[in-house]
Amino acid sequence: MYNIGFVTMSGGSPVSYSSLEKFHSGAPELSDRYPFDEGVVGDVLEMEGVIDVFRIAVIWVPTTLPDDSVEYAGLVGVEISAAESALLPYASMWEGRFLEEGDVGCALINVDFEVDCGLSVGDELELDLGGEGVSLEVVGIYDALLSEEINPEKSVVVDFDEFWEILSVPQGYRRYSGVLVEVADPGMGEAVADELRRRYMEEGATVLYQYTLAKYTVALLANTVNTYRFTRLLLLTVASASIVLIRVIDLVRQREEIGLMTSVGWRDSHILGFLFWKSLIIGVLGFGVSLVLMYFGGGFFRRMIVPQKVSRMVSISFSDL
Repeated sequence: MYNIGFVTMSGGSPVSYSSLEKFHSGAPELSDRYPFDEGVVGDVLEMEGVIDVFRIAVIWVPTTLPDDSVEYAGLVGVEISAAESALLPYASMWEGRFLEEGDVGCALINVDFEVDCGLSVGDELELDLGGEGVSLEVVGIYDALLSEEINPEKSVVVDFDEFWEILSVPQGYRRYSGVLVEVADPGMGEAVADELRRRYMEEGATVLYQYTLAKYTVALLANTVNTYRFTRLLLLTVASASIVLIRVIDLVRQREEIGLMTSVGWRDSHILGFLFWKSLIIGVLGFGVSLVLMYFGGGFFRRMIVPQKVSRMVSISFSDL
């Protein structure tokens, strides 16, 4: 599921809402924390192998929760079109949905915000912007893969254009915390990342290529599946040994029954045949019950064994376990 053809480029830590006027004055410190503008986006788009560039902007704002408590959160503006990739801008939706075209007053929160503050889909947040409140409805909860500079520990995500409208920053004064660069071929990603480092690292930009993350993620999932398969084989071996042991114990306990058969004139061949067919019938019945349980209960056991987050990233059937 992971698309490894993307490069992440980010600046320094975002400023708080109280420093918003620095956007209008062009304060020098913004060049380190927000090193990108439309000029940079245009230059990156002209690079060889680059398909698209998605912009991200972050600023810290006080947020009033449903219980009237106040938490500082990173207000993150993202482009809705970025949702077309598994890596852009967020790895997976835990609950609800992503932002859609036409959404107004809608937001996502990250799972850390949900856990720490007890929020859920349908709750409303209020951004305290200098005495003016902006209400946002939570429509989705996500888990992030991006760096902390463009994805704070507690994040409230809104549409990119709505982000600037909320902050009332005109087009000419807008600067961005980070950009996500889509490359035509994942094999070109490292070359694009190296070129971006050469161009923008002196301006305070950090460049990351997602290939390493994706590579080790896939390797981790492969090892997880192999562990499940080994566990299944081990359980089957133990179960088979247990069945044989139980049958041996059962035969020992049946000595009286065998003695009774012998006393009434049963031949040894008859006794062996009886025990064979008895064991065969019990084995077939046990096999049938196992198939029924696996067919009807397989999905349930798979959900218990395979974490929900893993099942969203790869397709693991019950037969693989």
